[in-house]
Amino acid sequence: MFSFGTAAHVVPNDAQPAISVVSASATSEVSEIILKNDGTRYLGLSEVSWSASAASGESVTFSGDAIQAFADRATLLPGGQATVRIPFAETGGAPVDSLAPAAPR
Repeated sequence: MFSFGTAAHVVPNDAQPAISVVSASATSEVSEIILKNDGTRYLGLSEVSWSASAASGESVTFSGDAIQAFADRATLLPGGQATVRIPFAETGGAPVDSLAPAAPR
């Protein structure tokens, strides 16, 4: 016997995610960024590429799949938060203080 489940997401046409950085901190090896979605639509972290910036001015672009692998969840729901931990090795040794969606995949 098999059981199948289906999820349906119904949203208004004008619903959009609105992603912001709640906080950014660093340990000796990892940047920890907490993201919040203040929008009205969910965002799958792998749906967009992400731009990470350091206080030094350096910037790195990550694929959505890479950020999803660093995050504690795959989907950022409206009103929800996600914690993303990026190893310094991925950013050339610089701590990240900003993370934002760069472009849809």
